[in-house]
Amino acid sequence: MVNKPKNNTMSASTSPPAYTLTYFDARGLAEVTRYLFAISETPYTDKRLPLQFKVPGDFSTIVKEEFDAAKKRGDFRVGMDRVPVLDVDGVRIAQSKAIERFVARRVLERAQPMLLHETQGAARARGGAEGAVDGHGQRDEP
Repeated sequence: MVNKPKNNTMSASTSPPAYTLTYFDARGLAEVTRYLFAISETPYTDKRLPLQFKVPGDFSTIVKEEFDAAKKRGDFRVGMDRVPVLDVDGVRIAQSKAIERFVARRVLERAQPMLLHETQGAARARGGAEGAVDGHGQRDEP
């Protein structure tokens, strides 16, 4: 689900988008997105909402005051009041798998030439460059 701002403030500038990922201060539904940002070396803001247990290990006693306040303000309406939510220059995206697909397409295409170069370099180091295939399905001849 995508929620566009009412006043379209997105510009056609060439500056990279500002990403803000909001999720609880835990692993879970946002972890794959965090990995995608990390391996592509893409800067982003990792906004972690605190969780506290009144009784350790008893999930029925979780206190999440910051999340509850943001939910009350309507910050997570785009995701049916659930997290994770990714904010990209004022546009909000919800649902973990939709966020993962979006981030993979946006940031990994930038990293693909670097990863491809590293893979081909490793193949050459092993002596297997004759059979290497480039990103367009063409044979990479040494």
